[in-house]
Amino acid sequence: MIRSKITVAVATLALAASVLTACGPKAQPNQPAPGTTDPAAQTPGKPAVGGTVTVRLAKDPDFMNPILSSSTYGSMVYSMVYASLFEFNEKFEPEPYVADTWTYTDNNTTLTIKLKSGIKFHDGSDLTADDVVYTISAVMDKDYTGPRSSNVAPIKEITAPDKTTVLIKLKEPSASLLEDINFGILQKSAFANTPIKELDKHPQNFAPIGAGPYKFVEYKRGQYVTLERIDNWFMNKNPKYEGAPYIKSLVMKVIPDDSTAQAALENGEIDAHTPDPKDVTRLEKDFAGKLTVYNYERNGWGYMSLNNSRPHLNDKLVRQALTYALDRKAIIAALMDGRAVIPAGPIPSVSWAYDPGIKAFAYDVAKAKQLLEQAGYKLNAQGIAEKNGQPLKLTFYGSSGSSLIEGIAALAKKNWKDIGVDLDVQLMDFNAMTENYLKPGKFDVSFAGFSLGLDPDQTALFHSSAVNGFNRMRYSNPEVDKLLEQGLRETDQAKRKAIYSQYQKLLVDDAPVIFVYANLYSDVANKKIKGVVNYPGAGIVSSGFQHRWYLSEK
Repeated sequence: MIRSKITVAVATLALAASVLTACGPKAQPNQPAPGTTDPAAQTPGKPAVGGTVTVRLAKDPDFMNPILSSSTYGSMVYSMVYASLFEFNEKFEPEPYVADTWTYTDNNTTLTIKLKSGIKFHDGSDLTADDVVYTISAVMDKDYTGPRSSNVAPIKEITAPDKTTVLIKLKEPSASLLEDINFGILQKSAFANTPIKELDKHPQNFAPIGAGPYKFVEYKRGQYVTLERIDNWFMNKNPKYEGAPYIKSLVMKVIPDDSTAQAALENGEIDAHTPDPKDVTRLEKDFAGKLTVYNYERNGWGYMSLNNSRPHLNDKLVRQALTYALDRKAIIAALMDGRAVIPAGPIPSVSWAYDPGIKAFAYDVAKAKQLLEQAGYKLNAQGIAEKNGQPLKLTFYGSSGSSLIEGIAALAKKNWKDIGVDLDVQLMDFNAMTENYLKPGKFDVSFAGFSLGLDPDQTALFHSSAVNGFNRMRYSNPEVDKLLEQGLRETDQAKRKAIYSQYQKLLVDDAPVIFVYANLYSDVANKKIKGVVNYPGAGIVSSGFQHRWYLSEK
């Protein structure tokens, strides 16, 4: 289930969890339209319980803890194991999950949440309001080391008046609060004796105990994660689910290499996968009787993070020059089979806050050279742009095992050489890259994918307060901070849209990142899998709705 404010799709096309085209994707022949459940993947009658489904996990999870993980690979696991307060449906509307009802009072500065009673964690202990308060309070703690501090910034106080009531008092109204606090709920009794600053060492980070539809069974690093159905899941009497979850065992097989994953899909070793765009047309043609292709628009983008705190990159003119000098059309045509567009700015066209008047920087080498000259750079004898004796040499970090990322890095190196930039490319394990280079800010340029939340707020990504979270580009602009804060306080959608329009224009001009592509993704699943939910902006594989899947055969 879609739960977190912003989910990092990190570094590989094969698991970046969402997509987009300029005017929306067109459904392929006999394929579902984006954002819908495929009618051909349904069968009448009550689904049977049983069977095993294996999906690809492109990398090992960074954590299986919902308040510490910053990757799709972690969220694919924890979204099945943990329960959260709300479930956001296919219209992005909050529905009851652990929460039964919720009410705002005091001019939208007090939120009262009543929980369902009788919910159990997988070890049989009760889930109460104390567990909800503990989870959110941990993220609020000054010693919290995870990426979601900005989610709870509006909260002044959170308490549990009784076992089924959570009371949240806000410093000011927050339009995105329900999504912001929708973390998987941790078991207070398991974590309470661990200092917040040491939560990243807790054993449950890789052996989680939640209250979701599946319980954790086993994790072997570099091989697989195994989850098993909870027979008495507290939601399975809900008419919407009719006894879910239906699949007995979910196996998430770690396959870092794209071509190996593709072969595994074709030979039936895995049942669901997000293939490289260049393989989609062939799969539709050659495997029509075996596989169903689900297209969906991306609510996010693949992007280059430019470390704004580093020499050279702390100059907006240099960042703009790098953007102008990158041939993003060539990347999309050569590496993505044309199944993408260049994002105009940070808010994708699938969002109500998108401003169609904002235009992306065009590929323009002459303009890029002019901007570098304006910034004080001249070519040295080696053809490298230089300022005050410092050559414009940058290091690019990307995740290994992805042909797309390798191709983007190679083209960036070639393009930027044309304006005098010397780019060193380093490809490595994603988790090692994140811990050793991205989090501590020891990089110039990095590549990743981002899947955005349901609300257009991007405080967690571009606000200066999020430098220790998802703002790994170390971007800081007081005007942007102010607009993001105003956007959160404003509850009128028309007024919010005007605020976010100003925000988008400022961010595009500052160029703290390069939005490389926003694409039409296709998730592919074995036709035996029914009940599939093609969630808008997230597809079927990483949106967290596998509890609604079932098999057409035992």
